[in-house]
Amino acid sequence: MDEIAMGALRFDAFTLELSDEPQLKRKGEPITLRPQCLKVLAYLARHPGKVISNADLIESCWENPKQTNVNSVAQCIREIREALGQTNHAVIRTVPRRGYLFAASVVAAPDMQSDDAHSNSVIGKPFAYAQPATGVARRISEISQRWLAFAAGAMAVIGVVGWLVWEWSGRSAEPTMMAMPSIVMTPVKASGADADKLVAGLVDEVGTGIWRAPRGFKPDIRHADILELARGRQSRADEARYIVKTSAALDGSTIHLNVQLVDAGLARQVWVGTFDYSSIESGERPRTAARVGRSLVAEILRAEVQRPLPAKPGAPHWTMLGRWLMNNERSAQTNAQAIDLFEKAIRAEPDYVVGLVNYTRAMTDHILNGWAPKAERMERITKAEAAINRAIKLEPDNAGAYLSRGGLLRARGDFAQAIVAFEKALEHDPYFANAHAELGRTKIDVGLAEQTEGHIKAAIALSPTDFALYIWCYWAGLGTLHMGDHGAALTWLQRSLEANRAYDNTLRLMAIAYAYAGDESEGQRRMQEFLKLRPGFTLARWKQENTTRIQIVGEQRAQMVGAMQRLGVPEAERREAAGR
Repeated sequence: MDEIAMGALRFDAFTLELSDEPQLKRKGEPITLRPQCLKVLAYLARHPGKVISNADLIESCWENPKQTNVNSVAQCIREIREALGQTNHAVIRTVPRRGYLFAASVVAAPDMQSDDAHSNSVIGKPFAYAQPATGVARRISEISQRWLAFAAGAMAVIGVVGWLVWEWSGRSAEPTMMAMPSIVMTPVKASGADADKLVAGLVDEVGTGIWRAPRGFKPDIRHADILELARGRQSRADEARYIVKTSAALDGSTIHLNVQLVDAGLARQVWVGTFDYSSIESGERPRTAARVGRSLVAEILRAEVQRPLPAKPGAPHWTMLGRWLMNNERSAQTNAQAIDLFEKAIRAEPDYVVGLVNYTRAMTDHILNGWAPKAERMERITKAEAAINRAIKLEPDNAGAYLSRGGLLRARGDFAQAIVAFEKALEHDPYFANAHAELGRTKIDVGLAEQTEGHIKAAIALSPTDFALYIWCYWAGLGTLHMGDHGAALTWLQRSLEANRAYDNTLRLMAIAYAYAGDESEGQRRMQEFLKLRPGFTLARWKQENTTRIQIVGEQRAQMVGAMQRLGVPEAERREAAGR
């Protein structure tokens, strides 16, 4: 079929508006998808009935095809299918070894204007956010509609931070979110000579990786032995929600892992991942186990937040919803929503450590990214400090708590103590990717920007597909820019932009990098794009927020100020501050 180039397309119950910023709707209600996923969906929908290869999708939908691989395509396809509710792949079909085919009937529709009604109504909101409730909130709205088909009885809808919280008067055909998602770790099935010996104890290490990963929930990890599985039962794992199945194959000195996450109740595969590591290189196995653990945590959270809330949700449920917001494209709006959810969790259970740690992180991010008005910053710092002190008192060995404390100390401007906190986090968990990245970021503030890139590379090696990849790449770009390496900075910043286009600070830094490279025309274009998103940004506020007593850092930032002046950033004081 020929390419369809109209302004809007309809297929099944969906409408896809093809504009500079495509939007997907179901029966008039917006569905949230990452911009990159929307590009892929739009391209496929405009070529219905035609098999599109991975190479074609990468070349047509990604700004930097040479740095994109088929895993990025597969991730987008999976997210699109989830958003469409197409578990049977009826709309987008996989054609083995060829690519993907858009199988639904497509009808051209007139251009439509969005009539979204946004609500700022928030339960217990401590700060007055000007932003509308968007992002993942819309996705939860869509999810709630999807679940209606399986519900017996009526559903009461309550607005919370733009999220739809539903209560079931009848009985849901599918289980609700779990306060502590239960996970059965099955023995590794190994093939190859001596493979059994080489993977002995790996399941326990993956379980440790789950516990140590940044989480929005407490996992209930159980183990099933081979005899129990042979009897067709999991014994202690009988009521578990998820089963982790791992197979290992030895190829020379390389061990290939295949890890499956299965929904036990539905007997349905939720996720599958492959991991390779050297059996002879020191540290490779525990690093890989940490990667597997982080991946499982992310996928379990993804699966849980798509379920309906229980009739009486508690701190774990609010925390999972808030963490899901933090795991996706971050912005001032979504971070504000996450904070409200974490505060709701803390009010429900003041000693819920997972909620306290995530609350501190979100509050700190609101300050460091320039999303919080100056008048609110000390109040936010005070609240976050009380929360993280309580968390560390309750769990003094919690690496994530020290990570959040380090971020808070950086927001205070106490960079030396922030480094101590990040190093403390690494003492508790040497494979904590976030702590490596945060440590690298803070080295910029103490005049050691030349070390930043190495720390970021270490973090990415530990978690190459992490949801925080965009900010890690941004920090690497910031570090190389402080060193005057505009080429490396642009490479890192392009990766950051591709990972999260909602993060506006990347545009500002890219503008400076282009100015350093002598391309002030492109720098001005990027800066104007940033200023449209952040109209209150001024040099006066940025200089105030980035003062330093370290001479080399002062010189590096003075050069950045000069570039921003040339690119048209206003000097006069206004309301908003720039992120750091």
